[in-house]
Amino acid sequence: MSKRLKPYRQVAEEDIINGLFSADTQTLDQGVLVSISASDGSKDPVEYVDSSQLGKTDYAHIGADMYPVVPNKFTTAASGARAADVLGITLFEVAYTDENGEKYLYYKQKRIENQICLSGEAVPVASRGVFEITSGNYAGTPTHETYAIVGGDGKPEAVTYVGLTGMGLTMENVIGKFLSTPQSGSKQDNSVLLKLNI
Repeated sequence: MSKRLKPYRQVAEEDIINGLFSADTQTLDQGVLVSISASDGSKDPVEYVDSSQLGKTDYAHIGADMYPVVPNKFTTAASGARAADVLGITLFEVAYTDENGEKYLYYKQKRIENQICLSGEAVPVASRGVFEITSGNYAGTPTHETYAIVGGDGKPEAVTYVGLTGMGLTMENVIGKFLSTPQSGSKQDNSVLLKLNI
């Protein structure tokens, strides 16, 4: 798993969807464009389930050993998805273990410091703002004149208006625009600025 966003960002608190949706996978990168995959208003905001994250839970004399999860889910947005179908971009990574194989479940401080959510936990998702996307985590050739659409693997993809219509897409598929060309030079890493507006 990896961080697709650099620390620089401009996002208002009211544009962050927090506490409502969790990832439908065990692991997910930070900075992935996502869409809602399950949302049921009749469910409780948190459910308790059996989970492999707890390890062995079938010892004798244990009354209940359950793991809390948020039942409403999101998944990686499909390439070319309409903006109306995109929830936003994930601000935290979803992971189970750290680089040493240690469970994040028992290492809360490290989880917080590294902006990690456990599988089943609510993941903050931003629907609007300015973000710096790391090299390799966007598609196309971004400039300040290109729109952003959902590309493969939940990555923002740069397209011109001509390119957009040539793909059979419309402005309904635009999720924002790029604000820069990739940074270049010996001390740069080809990251770009994305203005998300869903």
